[in-house]
Amino acid sequence: MTDKSSKKKTLQQYRPELSLKWNFIAEIKSDHHSVKCTICNRDLNIANSGRKAIERHIDSEFHKKNSKSVSGTKKISSFNEDTSLEKGTKQYRDEEFCNI
Repeated sequence: MTDKSSKKKTLQQYRPELSLKWNFIAEIKSDHHSVKCTICNRDLNIANSGRKAIERHIDSEFHKKNSKSVSGTKKISSFNEDTSLEKGTKQYRDEEFCNI
C-alpha cells in the first residue's frame, strides 16, 4: 500500500499547445510553471492545475470584462493597412492624395 502523500507530484509546465488552443496565452520565459494572459496582463500559475487554471481564469469576471474591451479595440497596425482594391497599390493612393 502506498501513501498518497509520499508520491511526488509532477508540476505542470508551459507547452506550445496552450498558446495554440488559447491565442492570448503566452509563455513566461523566467517561470516555466506560469503563463501570461495577454488580454488581462496577468500571470497564471499552472504548476498544480495546468489547463484547469487557465479555464478558471477564462471563466472569471475579470477576464470576461477585459475580453470585451479588447474585442472592441483596433490595433494601431490596422490603421496603416491598405484597404484600397480599386487602383491596386498603396503608392497610387498616396499619389492620388497628393494631387488633391
